[in-house]
Amino acid sequence: MRFLGGDLSKRDRLKIRLKEITWGGVKLDGIPSLDDPSLISGAEAGYLKVTDLVFGVEINGDARAYPLRIMGWHPV
Repeated sequence: MRFLGGDLSKRDRLKIRLKEITWGGVKLDGIPSLDDPSLISGAEAGYLKVTDLVFGVEINGDARAYPLRIMGWHPV
């Protein structure tokens, strides 16, 4: 319940049974966040596949794409 909180912790709102949740072994804050990632152009991202999904953001004309499979490794 520490991580759910609020309305999400009400039993009638839960989509899964709490007893099915197991801890993955990573300590709280044990995965380093990506606070200041290196930025490269799309042409330089040879590790990406054409089928990879990205999370795209454009702010004041500065467009960036963050690969979802890499973002899944780190809290942002």
